[in-house]
Amino acid sequence: MKIGDIIWFITNSSNGQAIVMATVSRLEKHEPQPLLEINPELWDSKWDYGLIYKDAYEISGVRIITRIRGRQSIFRYPSDCVVNLPDMYRKIVRYSKAVAID
Repeated sequence: MKIGDIIWFITNSSNGQAIVMATVSRLEKHEPQPLLEINPELWDSKWDYGLIYKDAYEISGVRIITRIRGRQSIFRYPSDCVVNLPDMYRKIVRYSKAVAID
């Protein structure tokens, strides 16, 4: 994964429904923060980097069903996806507006 890549957040249930798409803006190396109280359950120690993204589109209402399912967190496109995600991305960006997702 690199800066500028488009990422799709896809649920494992619901036949792999896409719920958010965004652009990778940076990767941040995780470093312990002694002054911050971080719940260890929220940080999976197997990951050394945090993914920071921008230009997020909340698309759960569009009902894009990719049929991507699996136990892993990251898949490379097409990974048996039944939707043309690059084409879908262009259409969503053209007709929608990015939102802040908290």
